[in-house]
Formats: sequence, C-alpha cells, structure tokens
Amino acid sequence: MIYVSNLSRPSNLKLVAKQYKISLNKLEKHLSSDYKADPHYRFCKGNHMESHLYEGIQPGEFYDKLENILESQKSGYKVSIALGYDLVSKTDDFDTRYFHPNLANTYVFSSPVAINSRADIRKKVISEI
Repeated sequence: MIYVSNLSRPSNLKLVAKQYKISLNKLEKHLSSDYKADPHYRFCKGNHMESHLYEGIQPGEFYDKLENILESQKSGYKVSIALGYDLVSKTDDFDTRYFHPNLANTYVFSSPVAINSRADIRKKVISEI
C-alpha cells in the first residue's frame, strides 16, 4: 500500500506532528497553504510510502526529520526527494506557474537512497542538497 498524507485534515496534521515530534504551528509553517496533490499519485499493494511537502526547510531541519524517521524504524529506509517550484515570468511578477514535486523530472537522486544510519543521512542526503 502506498500512503500519501492528506494534510488538509486536522487529524492527519496531528499524526504527522506527533511522528516528527514538532508542534502543529511549526508543521503548518512549512506546509504550503495552497498545495494541491499531484494527480499522478497512485496506489499500489506491497509498498509503504509517505509523501510530505515542506517549503523553505533548512538542511538542519530536514536532517532532524530524517533522523526521527530512522529512530522510529526497526530497520533502514529509502528516501527520494523531488523539488516543486514556482516559475515566475520575467516580464510580470504576478504571472506564476506552480510545478508539482515530481520524481520524473525534478528529482535530487536518480534512485532512492538507502538510509541505515545517521552517517548515511549526512553523507548521502544532506551533502547533496
């Protein structure tokens, strides 16, 4: 089963805040208020995945999130990172287009990166961002 977080529901926001041991205010600060899920997400049996959107997150904060996941798991995990962005017109600052994070064309890594220790987070993920 692939799980994509629906963070528009208050109950899901509370669960995510509890998982990452952060306040609801801090979580909401890093989530886009006008985020719309990519319509190409699909569900498959056998896999477990969570998808979260963070805006303006610093490498240190991202490291903490990856470390919290590692501590909560009995084994390692894999991470994929995709970037979303606003494209702003050179002639009109109000003319923008939002591009969803998409592993097909805005990925950071060409394949998921295995995280088995804190050192992996520093070497394989944070150093590449």
